Amino acid sequence: MTQIVIPSQSAKVGVRRLPRSVVVVAGLVLIVGVVWALARALNGSGPSQSSYKTVPVRQGPFEVRVDVSGDLQAVDNIDVICEVEGTTTITQLIPEGATVRQGDVLVTLDSSQARQRLEDASIDLQRITADVTTASEIVEIQKSQNAANVQADSVALELAQISLRSYNEGLWPQMLADAKMSNEKADVGLTTKLDELQQTRTLFAKGFVTATEVRNKETEVASARRDVEKAQTDLRVLVDFSHLADLTAKRNTLAQAEQKLARTKRENASNLSQRTADFAAKSQQLSVIQRRVERFTKQVENTIIRAPAEGLVVYNNQRNNDQPPIQEGSQVRERQTILRLPDTSRMKVVFKANENQVGRIRLYQLATIAIANYATPVTGWMSKISPISDSSGRWWDPDRKEYPVDIMLDWTPDGLKPGMGVKASILVDRVDNAMSIPIGSVYTAGEQRYAFVPTDNAARPMPIRTGRTNDTDIEILEGLTPDTNVILLEAGQGKLLLERAGVGAGEDKGATRKPS
Repeated sequence: MTQIVIPSQSAKVGVRRLPRSVVVVAGLVLIVGVVWALARALNGSGPSQSSYKTVPVRQGPFEVRVDVSGDLQAVDNIDVICEVEGTTTITQLIPEGATVRQGDVLVTLDSSQARQRLEDASIDLQRITADVTTASEIVEIQKSQNAANVQADSVALELAQISLRSYNEGLWPQMLADAKMSNEKADVGLTTKLDELQQTRTLFAKGFVTATEVRNKETEVASARRDVEKAQTDLRVLVDFSHLADLTAKRNTLAQAEQKLARTKRENASNLSQRTADFAAKSQQLSVIQRRVERFTKQVENTIIRAPAEGLVVYNNQRNNDQPPIQEGSQVRERQTILRLPDTSRMKVVFKANENQVGRIRLYQLATIAIANYATPVTGWMSKISPISDSSGRWWDPDRKEYPVDIMLDWTPDGLKPGMGVKASILVDRVDNAMSIPIGSVYTAGEQRYAFVPTDNAARPMPIRTGRTNDTDIEILEGLTPDTNVILLEAGQGKLLLERAGVGAGEDKGATRKPS
């Protein structure tokens, strides 16, 4: 078709402008040419075989792979955590990426609160230590006092027992014997005085003695009778009253001594129990304060975090995390991981697979990992697939479900660092001998798929049955033979070729697309 060039308004000065009528005629000619070309195409006089872009049907190994992007992480990490209670502030922090040796200072935390707690606990420790010493001395004093009290009451009891025995076995028999002896002596004295009186009266009758001597003897008899009565009364009083009173008193003294000793023992036990309980309570309180001092001492020590081993410093700044970044001045809480010291000799790839990908991934599947600035890919295998989706991004995309997956590297090149971005290709299926064509060569109409084989002046649709699909190709199970050339379809070309061949298109689903 003849091409007509229309000069622009910005043509150089000196070039003569075409008349307006010429420009209009040229536009009409251009439109007519386009209409003629479209009519020719619709009438079946399509392009020749050489105008199609074709690819051959390949025969050979067919691999289905899932391509993902992820980050490198160390298999073994030493987590450096905050062991200070509550929250504290980072005052000094070693730069990320620094290589440290064991014992190097990594993080310095604010120690003011821990030191204040330690000082308060130390004061309490001094006070309770003095209280425990005093309580211990009081216990010893109470034991000594108890022993003295028991000894005194035991002696009193023993004296009461001796006194009662002495009375029963010594004093009472002697007193009774003396009383009986006095009674017998009084009886004998009275008998003697009566005999003397009789003799005196006999002598008086004979005139040997005077009447006065008789009256004297009568007086002596009366006195002897009174002595007998007195002796008898003393014996009766001794037996019936004095003995019972003395025996009862001594028995009562013994009983009181026994009761006092028992009471003293109970009082001693009660007092000692109170003193011992007070000592035990203060000792337990001392143990609590000592543990508190030890804990606060450890807290002060924990404000300086040293490297437990050699390694590369990596801050624990996780993505999709509302925690403040790890930096000087940031607040950190107890048990929070501040740093990691990864062992870079063994690395793994960590990525998140979406719902379509995780259903095709299995443990121990092989993978090829491409690392930036490393010409040779690294091989690996699927070592972990989380059964639970990661919910860290749910707040901004509730319908998104991603599953953490680990790929273990078979070997780790030198110089790798955690956090480096990589691309991994996971082999999920493989057929050793299969026919395949590019996905762009397949057109789907209804439930049927077609591939187009170019002929001299047209394209012949070939119904095909397909199998597995990877990112670029699709497996052909039936409908084509190896080394056959098929057309690589452009947008909308499959429907047009199917209509030209007179095949019912059914429900037009367009060319088969790369699966998500």
